Amino acid sequence: MLATFDVDRWLQQKRPAELHVSQPYQTGCWTKLSARQGGGVQHGDNTGLHPFCLPELPADLGQGYPEQYIKKADGAAVGVEPVAEAVIRARMQEQCDVCTFRNNLKKIFGTPLELKSSWTVDACRIGAIMYLDIHQLPQTTFPDADLFQYYGYKFEGLSTQQSEVDATSEYAALIRLRVDKLRILLAAEIDCFDPKKCQAGAKPDLASYLELKTFQ
Repeated sequence: MLATFDVDRWLQQKRPAELHVSQPYQTGCWTKLSARQGGGVQHGDNTGLHPFCLPELPADLGQGYPEQYIKKADGAAVGVEPVAEAVIRARMQEQCDVCTFRNNLKKIFGTPLELKSSWTVDACRIGAIMYLDIHQLPQTTFPDADLFQYYGYKFEGLSTQQSEVDATSEYAALIRLRVDKLRILLAAEIDCFDPKKCQAGAKPDLASYLELKTFQ
């Protein structure tokens, strides 16, 4: 049976004046190998996390398109399985109420601010854990959408000194946090890290992670 959530009714309910959100901390990671390497996920491997390096400007973000673009397969599914495996490897099953990608929580928690944006999440409860899977809705297309997506990956490559634009490889961190009494383990793709915020010889941590964005 398809369950629905009435946002207007929820907004009219009385809620606590404050909602405690704990300080997040990392409990695991993995690197998704490039399609050229056969794909697959290597848990505990941070080789997919690259240091940020200020790119030389000006730079042509369209250079190499489409010949040097390793793009994701159209309609490629993104399942919650890597997150669930990371939770098991971290032995956090008994400390988890919700297992998900960050993308799903962004949709849910952003609902009061985006009342006109629709979203769908596939949910499955196994034992005491609720698993939230990403459900892709039909995307609105626009001219040169593929090229603009390439711009973003190209900028990331320039900022991490990568010789090719590869959208099939990524690094993800497993993060634990608590929202009120709800214990959440979520996975987030990380673009790169700031080496200036890392101690010599130490592994990059949450405080050093960077999110790269391009805009007009």
